Amino acid sequence: MQMINCLQNSRRLTGGTRDSVTYDSEACGRHILVFGKEMQERISQLTIGICSLGGLGMLLLEQLMRLYPGKLIVVDHDRVSRSNLNRLTGSTYLDANLDIPKAQLAARHVWSFNPKQELTVVEGDFLELKQQEQFRECDVIFSAFDRIGPRLAANQLCEIHGITLFDVGVGAVVKDGTLQAAGGQVIRVVPGAGFCLSCADIYDKAEAAADFMDMREYQNHLQMGYVRGANIAAPQVYALNMMTASWAVWMFMRLLAGDHCDFDGVAVDAFDWTAAPWLEERKSVNTCPICGNNGMALTGDDGTLLVHRRDVSPNPPTSIQDPILDRDRQRHAESPANLTVPTDSQEIPKPEEDGSDSEINELPI
Repeated sequence: MQMINCLQNSRRLTGGTRDSVTYDSEACGRHILVFGKEMQERISQLTIGICSLGGLGMLLLEQLMRLYPGKLIVVDHDRVSRSNLNRLTGSTYLDANLDIPKAQLAARHVWSFNPKQELTVVEGDFLELKQQEQFRECDVIFSAFDRIGPRLAANQLCEIHGITLFDVGVGAVVKDGTLQAAGGQVIRVVPGAGFCLSCADIYDKAEAAADFMDMREYQNHLQMGYVRGANIAAPQVYALNMMTASWAVWMFMRLLAGDHCDFDGVAVDAFDWTAAPWLEERKSVNTCPICGNNGMALTGDDGTLLVHRRDVSPNPPTSIQDPILDRDRQRHAESPANLTVPTDSQEIPKPEEDGSDSEINELPI
């Protein structure tokens, strides 16, 4: 049966890196009817990373947490604002008024659904080395950044550590108040498969350069108008995000269930009502410094991660009282899970069973 796991990486070929799996068989019963128990066991063995918790990332989190993965790792440096409320799953006006970190919102959302979910919350800029290092243990990473630089950084991290990457993005073009185009794309990048986001003709690397400048250089380019799209609000629609996130999770589930996949991505054209798979062209000689024959692929800790040269995250975290999180903390007071979201990261172990009536399966690998 075909696996979603990375090529040439025995650590992940068995379906995941965890020693045991736990899931609520009653809660998972309906999608087990579609894909089978074996797929559920594989998902519950996986450590899944979600990079960026904006409108798209929170929808990926919403769907993936309901599959009962073994562990989730999430990262974001931004805070909830009123302009986010039209598309940010789980957010409220109170969150925007309190300016809470999106990472804290994600933790509350996950633990409100399942207080036993093992979760590591990383509040900070993914382009900092200490944040990227949190994701080395992942089996799969979903990247939903709205900037190219972090997408390329996630690509490089995955190639180096043998992690399957799902790169997910959306966009809409509006001219003179009229919708001209709208859609999304899901790209699956497997280390050793012959291409990556760095060598494929998908993203403009010149546009990504601003993400890796030091602060003085960035400010100079910004003032001279060289940083494209800076401080410009992009059109965002919840339904478009949902459609694209659903394609990504659907593709992930089918691959994990053993379905054959002879394509690298899906292009969703919401304007013309179509969705089409596509295959990235492979080069006869792969000279890519990241995924090529002599590149960084599968070099592990010997590889070099792609980080920026700025010393300070744009939104340093502060301590904020969240009444909704306090309510959930009280509701699950009997659980050992600590719902406090720290400044950098916190790994939450799965608490003991709470005596609920739902059957819990514990399956050794």
